[in-house]
Amino acid sequence: MVLAAISLLVSLNGCATMKKKFAPSTKANIGLFADNTIAMLEDLELDLSRKETVITRRFFNPSEPEEREVLDLADQTQKGIGRIVQYSITLVSLAEAPGSEQNKVVSYADYVASFKSNIVTRLNMDPHHYDALVDDIRKQSDLLSALQSAQPIINRAVMDGIMRLSDLSAAIGALADKIDGKIEAEYDDIIRYHEKLEDEKFSILGAFETIYDAYRTDDPDLSGLAESGVIWMPEIVPKGRPTQKELREIAKHLQGRMDAMHKVQQEIRPDWEEYRSGLREVDNVAAATVERINRIRLILLVWVRAHQKMASGVVEPAEWFDINDAPRQAINLGLKAL
Repeated sequence: MVLAAISLLVSLNGCATMKKKFAPSTKANIGLFADNTIAMLEDLELDLSRKETVITRRFFNPSEPEEREVLDLADQTQKGIGRIVQYSITLVSLAEAPGSEQNKVVSYADYVASFKSNIVTRLNMDPHHYDALVDDIRKQSDLLSALQSAQPIINRAVMDGIMRLSDLSAAIGALADKIDGKIEAEYDDIIRYHEKLEDEKFSILGAFETIYDAYRTDDPDLSGLAESGVIWMPEIVPKGRPTQKELREIAKHLQGRMDAMHKVQQEIRPDWEEYRSGLREVDNVAAATVERINRIRLILLVWVRAHQKMASGVVEPAEWFDINDAPRQAINLGLKAL
């Protein structure tokens, strides 16, 4: 499911790319953390290919509620990824700026304090509690310790992002159902024609079976043919025992009906195939988009864990960005969130 307008949704090209970029290092520093963060996020696809939404694009109306919700949540996701990149770059600037560790701590505390209005509103946090966390950051003696003190805020922000991703997945499901309904309505006549033709085809095949059986028995019974209505010329069905000629006449009639039905099927086939392709397209785009959301969720978990490890003094970037640690981190974030 979902459409070209979900082009706002950020997608990531996979975990294999992440793993190969995180080579071990003998020096732990914030610059390496930022470099690896950017490497992890550099393979972003900002657009779904137009080839993915050839049919369903015209059923997407960005002014309707379901579409607006998807677009809003996707936009929030994109902005959240952008904030992570900007935060990481700012950390490098602070870490490499001239001056004492204490000056860097103060600059970092001021930087975190600048988030207050946005985070307090977006995360529904107690502003006094946020101020207390910033004050604790200011009390630290070095920048890495200040980063550790900021970890509760980072955790809470990431958990909010993950919850929004869950909302986005649900919104995509609702939008897919809605678009399925639009497609069903658009092709209602074709669906009805196809169903009738299928019913008719099996009725005619059943009549052919009756004729075939009649050829093979000494006492054929054709009463069911007249009663079924499948023979449009009931006068050709004999009352008594049919002759070979009468059976051939009935078979000819049935073949004529089959040929006529086939011509009608050929006429509606392009529309029927477009209808089926539309439904498949919705399913495929929805599945691909949800997969991208899952990748973003993994990236968030890996990144926040990397931030925590880096701040704690772990020296190996390969250990910071350990993808296998993400599932456990999901549980820890839930317990440690403010």
